[in-house]
Amino acid sequence: MIPPSPGDRRSGPDPGSYRRTIELAYSDAPPVRLLYVEEGPTVYVRPTRDAGAWFSGAMREGQVELAWPDGARGRRLVRLVEPGPRTAFVRALFEEKYGTQTCLRYFDGSDSALALIAPEDGWIPSGRTDVERIRGEFDAAADFYDARVSAHPIDVYLKDRVSAFAEAAFEDRDPLLEIGPGTGYHTRRLLAAGHRVVAVDLSGGMLRRLRSSAEGAAWASRLELREGPVVELARVLSDLPDGYFAGMFSAFGALDLEPEVRAIASALARLIRPAGRLAFTSLNRPGWTPLLWELARGRPRAAAARTLRTIPPGRIEYPLALYPRQPSDWDGVLSPAFAREDVRGISTLSPPFDPRRLLRSIGSRGSRRLRRWDQWISDRPVSWPASEWLFLTYRRVGSPVPQVAPGE
Repeated sequence: MIPPSPGDRRSGPDPGSYRRTIELAYSDAPPVRLLYVEEGPTVYVRPTRDAGAWFSGAMREGQVELAWPDGARGRRLVRLVEPGPRTAFVRALFEEKYGTQTCLRYFDGSDSALALIAPEDGWIPSGRTDVERIRGEFDAAADFYDARVSAHPIDVYLKDRVSAFAEAAFEDRDPLLEIGPGTGYHTRRLLAAGHRVVAVDLSGGMLRRLRSSAEGAAWASRLELREGPVVELARVLSDLPDGYFAGMFSAFGALDLEPEVRAIASALARLIRPAGRLAFTSLNRPGWTPLLWELARGRPRAAAARTLRTIPPGRIEYPLALYPRQPSDWDGVLSPAFAREDVRGISTLSPPFDPRRLLRSIGSRGSRRLRRWDQWISDRPVSWPASEWLFLTYRRVGSPVPQVAPGE
C-alpha cells in the first residue's frame, strides 16, 4: 500500500522541556523540534513512537535545514541508520544524554534513527530524482508500516480482499513475479498457498522487513528478493530466461507511482510465458465514491485532483505524486502482448481516509454489515467506476518477446 501521510504528527518533546533540542525543517514543511545527539560531525535524530510526517518527509527530500540551540544553522544530507549494531549504538547515545526513562517515554522502544551528515566539500545536491524520493519515503516507512496497516481497518479489509483475488487468479500458476511487495503482506499469502515468488522492490528497508519475516518460515526457500526500481525491471531480471514467470502480481503502490509504464510492459512481455497472467491493482480515475467523499468533507481541490492524470503530492491522502489509470489506459499500454480478462472494484463504499471514528460510531455489528454490503456491491461488474482501487487481470497472448542484448 502506498504509505499515507502519517496521521500521528507528534514532533517530539515540548521545546520548553529541554534546553538541548534541535530544530529540523525540510522543503516548505513547518519546522519541528527534536531530541538529538551528535557524534563528531554527524547529528542523529529519532522518531517519537510512530514516525511523524517529518521522519518520512526528511527521507523523501534527502536533505534538511538544522538550527542548533546556540543559533547556528546548516543544511545536512539525510541517511537512514541501518538496523543492527549502529542503531543500538545510537540508542545508547540518546540514553546517555537524556536518560533511559525519557527515551522510553518519547521513543517507545523504537530503534529507528536518521543520520544527518554534512558533506565534506560543503556541496548539497539541489534536488532528488523521483526514484530517490520514492525510495526514501518507503525506507522511512518500513519499520512502522505493518503496525500502521494493522491499526487501520480499511487497509486490512482492502488488502485481504486483494489477497483473496490474487490467490484465485494464480491458482496452479508458478513461479510468480511480485512488483512492489513492501513488507510482504500479500507475498506471505502467496507463499503460504504454495507459490514460488520473486519479489522486486526499490526499497531496501521494505525488503529487509520482508526478509526478516521470512526467516524460519516453512516457505522461506520459495522466496527470492531483488532490489531495484520497477522502471528498470528489464535490468533487474535480465538473467532470467524468456517466459520464466507464469504470472505477475502487484498491489497498492508500485505501478501507481510510475508516470510511464511502457518499459515495464515491455519487460513483462518477455518474462511472462504464453497464457500467463497479470493481476494487479490500479488507482482508479476518478473513482466516483472517493471523489464524493472528498466533496462531503469540504475538500473540492482533492476531489478535482482525482480527475487528473497526475495527482500532485499531498493533494489527497498520499505524500507522493500518483498516476491513476482507467482500464482503457492499461489496455493501450499492455497491448498487443496482453489481453484484458477482467476488471473489478476492490471496494465501492470505503472512504479514502482513516474511518476509525466512523466505524466506532456504528459498532462491530454495523461494521460487519457494511462490509457485506460493500462486497456484494463491489462484486457487481457495473460497480467498478465507483471504486478508488481496481483489480485487473490480463492474459499473455502470443509468444515471449526475446531479450535483445545491448548493441544488437
